[in-house]
Amino acid sequence: PGDKSFVDNVREEVKEQAKRLSSHPCLALWCGNNESDEGWKNWGWQEQYKYSFDESDEIYKNYQALFNKTIPEILTDNYQGAKYNYVPSSPKYGWGKDESMNSGDSHYWGVWWGMEPFEVYRKKTGRFMSEYGFQGFPSGESLKETCGDSLSLKAPCVKGLQRHAKGFETISTYMSRDYKVPANFEHFVYVSQLLQARGLEIAIETHRRNKPRCMGSLYWQLNDCWPGITWSSIDHSGIPKASWYSAKRSFKSILVSLAEVGDSIQAWITSDEAERDLTSELSMNLCDFSGVTAWSRSIPVHVEAGTSRKYYTLSKQALGDRKKEEMVLKASLKTWDGSIEPAITFYYFVSPKDLFLQKPIVEVNLNGQKLELSTNTLAKNVLIDMGEGITFGDNFFDLLPGEKKVIQLKGKMAKGQKVKIFTLNDLVQP
Repeated sequence: PGDKSFVDNVREEVKEQAKRLSSHPCLALWCGNNESDEGWKNWGWQEQYKYSFDESDEIYKNYQALFNKTIPEILTDNYQGAKYNYVPSSPKYGWGKDESMNSGDSHYWGVWWGMEPFEVYRKKTGRFMSEYGFQGFPSGESLKETCGDSLSLKAPCVKGLQRHAKGFETISTYMSRDYKVPANFEHFVYVSQLLQARGLEIAIETHRRNKPRCMGSLYWQLNDCWPGITWSSIDHSGIPKASWYSAKRSFKSILVSLAEVGDSIQAWITSDEAERDLTSELSMNLCDFSGVTAWSRSIPVHVEAGTSRKYYTLSKQALGDRKKEEMVLKASLKTWDGSIEPAITFYYFVSPKDLFLQKPIVEVNLNGQKLELSTNTLAKNVLIDMGEGITFGDNFFDLLPGEKKVIQLKGKMAKGQKVKIFTLNDLVQP
């Protein structure tokens, strides 16, 4: 609309929001609208709503006046910070266009809508990746709260939580690429969360490695306002999905990531520290799932603030004649003075469905607000469940033999508090 009443209403809204948000620490871009320019030019709206030529012309002129002139003028007059960045529409170009990787921000939906594999994220990195993502089911606890105990993919209530016409089909297709698809519904929910986390991890870490060419990575979406099967990383009950914990790791100020390039594995360190350089040690350990080391290396590193670079390259020939489905490469970074939390990552040489996982014995020690875990074999994607009201500093993590994982807990413990542990290993047993 271009009438005075509508424009004046928008004018007041922009004034209020400019004053309210000017000092927000997470503000990256002011965007006039979400996907309207792309929708108008490429999604067939004119034909869908049967606009005449004159109607289309009037609407687009109103659009340009509002988003290209009126809103930026109001921002200039009301923004209380030193500087702001404004784009009339987010994104500037749709994900199917080459320009979206080179100019403006990008909503990349080749993964999910385009059914492209997660690995395409490694090739499709724009300047500011302002929207991408993948669906994951809410927790079993949240599903029971909404739909009761009769849960399955065919249950009417569960189907009602999926508002994407091909949502279940899309999740199942992607799952079959990387995981063994469970027949059990509860297990399907668990693996759907691992799948979502895997996709986001590949995207986020690729974007961050490409710093400074790529200087923004915002996944869709953080949380839910209703009990749906959505792209969120926190479900409507406030329970974090696996992707929330994964994103927390991938967005650490200091990130260690391992990237496959041809026949080599590259170890990268990315720093989002604004000023502080980091003197540290990069440790890498190639071992089997029982913890036996085949190769290791420790490298002193100096990481400059705000940089991302490759620090080591390992040839896959280091595997020798060992079975790649039974091997993992772990990289970790810690400061000698303990000034940052250790950054840890794992690289597997095959997809999760091809890993040779044994039934783990996970030892659990609950000590006040700390939970200590250890294992006799690789425990993949450890899920801790302690009931309602207890939250975890980490969850859905990998644990190797010979190591102790300490989890910080929040919430009131019951007398004789039970701790349930579930792993991906538990799904691949005969």
